[in-house]
Amino acid sequence: MIVSHPIQYYAPLYRVLSERPGVALKVFFTWHGGTDEVVDYGFRRAFKWDIPLTEGYESEVVRNVSADPGTHRFTGLRNPALVDAVLSWQPDVVHLTGYAWLSHLRALRAFHRRGLPVVFRGDSHLLDASTGHARGWLKRRVLRTVYRWPAAFLCVGAANRAYYSAMGVGPDRLYACPHSIDVARFAADAPAREAEAREWRRELGIAQGTRVLLFAGKFEPRKRPLELMRAFLAAELPESVLVMVGDGELGDEVKRIAGGAPERLHVLPFQNQSRMPVVYRLGDLFVLPSAYAETWGLAVNEAMACGRAAVVSSRVGCSVDMVDASCGAEFPADDWPSLTAIVSRLVRDPERLRRMGLEAARRAAKFDIEATATTTLNCVRDVLRPRSPHAGPRFICVGFFGRPNFGDELLCWVVDRELRELFPGSQLSFVTHDCATSALFTGPWAGLIEGAFPSPRFFLNLAEQVRAVRQADLVVVGGGGLVNDYYSWTAIPRFAILACLAFLFAKPVVFVGLGVAGVRRAWLARLARFALAGARGVYCRDAESLDRVSRWLAAGEPKLVAPDLAVLAVSRLDEISGSGGTRPAVPYLLANFRDHPEVPLATLVGICRAALQRCPELVLMASEVHDLALYRRIAGALNAEERARTVIEFPRSLRTALVLIRAASWVVAERLHVNLAAAMVGCPVYAIEYEDKVTAQMAGVLRHPLRCRLDALSTACVDEVIRGRAASDGELIREAEFYAREALRQVVAHGLEKRGAAKSVADRAAALLCASGLVAIGFAWSATLVAKRAVARLLVAVSLSGSAGARRSR
Repeated sequence: MIVSHPIQYYAPLYRVLSERPGVALKVFFTWHGGTDEVVDYGFRRAFKWDIPLTEGYESEVVRNVSADPGTHRFTGLRNPALVDAVLSWQPDVVHLTGYAWLSHLRALRAFHRRGLPVVFRGDSHLLDASTGHARGWLKRRVLRTVYRWPAAFLCVGAANRAYYSAMGVGPDRLYACPHSIDVARFAADAPAREAEAREWRRELGIAQGTRVLLFAGKFEPRKRPLELMRAFLAAELPESVLVMVGDGELGDEVKRIAGGAPERLHVLPFQNQSRMPVVYRLGDLFVLPSAYAETWGLAVNEAMACGRAAVVSSRVGCSVDMVDASCGAEFPADDWPSLTAIVSRLVRDPERLRRMGLEAARRAAKFDIEATATTTLNCVRDVLRPRSPHAGPRFICVGFFGRPNFGDELLCWVVDRELRELFPGSQLSFVTHDCATSALFTGPWAGLIEGAFPSPRFFLNLAEQVRAVRQADLVVVGGGGLVNDYYSWTAIPRFAILACLAFLFAKPVVFVGLGVAGVRRAWLARLARFALAGARGVYCRDAESLDRVSRWLAAGEPKLVAPDLAVLAVSRLDEISGSGGTRPAVPYLLANFRDHPEVPLATLVGICRAALQRCPELVLMASEVHDLALYRRIAGALNAEERARTVIEFPRSLRTALVLIRAASWVVAERLHVNLAAAMVGCPVYAIEYEDKVTAQMAGVLRHPLRCRLDALSTACVDEVIRGRAASDGELIREAEFYAREALRQVVAHGLEKRGAAKSVADRAAALLCASGLVAIGFAWSATLVAKRAVARLLVAVSLSGSAGARRSR
């Protein structure tokens, strides 16, 4: 093991690994050995942890010759003897934590050259990544080279896995290994620690029955402690206080703000590790509002292990794995109105807060040191085991947009699960439009995502995509990504190029979920016809598309129509979101709809008001990030009492979205997949019709016809759904599930049949020309986007400089 210094989170892992039979472990520290006080730049003070960090395992401190030692700078770790010290111990595998220091980078390269396998552990993600600037571009180029050296990567969570995928690491080198803590240390002696926390509250002058929000960590800009305090003071939260625990560069300002409202704000100094199990129990709700560089947030693990629900920002790395509606909440980073709305709702409901705390403790137990030790050893065994030949087919799945979109996540999850079961041993790779947004994916397939157009990184990934297509046994193209009239100029170059590459290399292609009935533009129809002419099979979403495709395809090719692939998730909901349980004691109505020119804002506000007159709470669940602006406008039109009972949720994980849908008592929804999911769990649903092909799909699995068109929405829909009319027919859904699975199996199996090259020289030349044209379109599109951003920045800069000059002249 190579790590900078003894870390309170890692020391228990080293002890557990050392105790495992057949394991010899030695840790090499490249900064210090934890025996003396060391200055922590984040806490702005020197200290030494008061729990043992080097007991129970063998360790060695390698001499650091840096003039300014520490992990705060790249050259802070310079250990000339590191490689020789490790090699002299004769390890079979090296476990290295972090690359961002000179010694670690040199060691990683040296071991790679010597053929000594390295298992790499880091926790980077793309949740707060910015794209397009030169430094980011250069860093990605360097990391793509660096990440070729390790034999395997330990992924601490879904966002970390997506980060490695975006950096070009293949799924065969990615291993799930949760970021964890010693849960037992925080959960032990709970009654005594709860009593100690109550006494501490009394000493602070916090009255019994007061709800306590807790922030514990470094007082530094990235964690947003000042903004949290100001948002708390501005919110109307009766009988609530905020306790800030820690220290750092913003410590003086934190104390100044707290001094202005001593009855509502309390500041406690830095607390050492032995005291933290009591510190977390001071609060009823833990809050971590970080805006950037919060790669995980292990304080969330600790607070949840102490039985406390957590509210975190969307840029906290653990949010997609640990926090959902059952044990906390997530809010968009720096969206303080959303945070105060969530906190207001929770502090007003002590019983819900208590239930969430119990679930938080159960969730934290899954992120324990024992689980990390087991997965680490499994990875090491795989690295040392001779690689077996590839047993199953290699699939590339193209065309599922991969945005932070509930429907797209459900489709990808289903395709991954079904193909793996229908074709054991298969390997899948998904292609999405943007590496950054792929970090939002949290399903079991999250690490299989590769980047594609329109990001400028597409051109950097083009060689990798060519290589992947040449190695694939079958390319599965989702219809929406191939051709549609919604995003023609971006969707076509984005994914059709992969189909063209498949044709160029004579690889079989099948199309699933294809819908061409709505394609009216002649050039789009010609492109679709060209692509489908060489397909091995097509699975259509509707009869009209099937009729149109039948005229394009050769006789004998399988052409099927079946329900939407999302119905395949019927038997998987428990696997995604856990067992259903009972309806909540406090029911709520979940609403889900888009901004539409035919529906006035006043109509949607009226629907929400009607729901709030009949339900204790209303949840507006956004399926896409674009929905959030509409929902905020709706909330802004409500009065203060109504806003307090209205929650805007943008679930950034499939599991969280399904938890919200499963817990709802009623659902009013427009999105196809939200309607399907609600029907699957037996929730009364008012399905809003908005598109003919979607109407046909939903009518196939919902017992009742759709209630109304989008432009006919009214408050009557709320009354109708709350009357509790049945939403689904289990037999219909099971039948649709059977046909969808069988159709997928038949189309893909037909595509895998061994046949001669499907493309003539002329066809390949056409595919090459088409692919070249699409690359040119993509380049022009990206150049246009970059130019627009540059012009916008220039105008802003000119405007600001002009304003500054005017102020100076005045």
